Amino acid sequence: MKKEKVLQKSAKTVGTIRVGSCSRIPSVRESAKPGKISKEPLMFSASNHISRGIVAIKQGLPFSEAEIFKEKLMIGDDNLSVILGSSTVTVHRKRKKSVPLNACESDRLDRAERLFTYAVSVFGSEEKARSWLTRPQYGLDGHVPLNLLDTDLGVRKVEILIGRIDYGVLP
Repeated sequence: MKKEKVLQKSAKTVGTIRVGSCSRIPSVRESAKPGKISKEPLMFSASNHISRGIVAIKQGLPFSEAEIFKEKLMIGDDNLSVILGSSTVTVHRKRKKSVPLNACESDRLDRAERLFTYAVSVFGSEEKARSWLTRPQYGLDGHVPLNLLDTDLGVRKVEILIGRIDYGVLP
């Protein structure tokens, strides 16, 4: 009990927090004035961030997230509907009425966004990643990676191929 009070006092004065059994993690944030650092501890944990993401996906992401992804990839509604696993008519209706994506569509969009981010990190730019994702690939038996993002297995196959390219193990 006494140790907990000391840790709490330490967290307030030093600007650190204790997460589980991990050692103390510095958690200070810069204040508005340059050169000054706030001593407030940040009450943020990775588990809360993950939980918020899961809840957001289950509740349904706003359709604007799909629009942002569509613009990043420079694709049409037909490709977006394939990624979301919905019809083009449904995509148009959700856009027009600002209806959020359902849980399944949100999950598919999240997977596609993560895959695109991975591709950008491997290929070095959004342009190169976009180009690779929209062309038939030998390692996918001539399939276009973007057309495989509607299933979990398709996403995994594309992830594996990008990983092989990253490590230089080409098919």
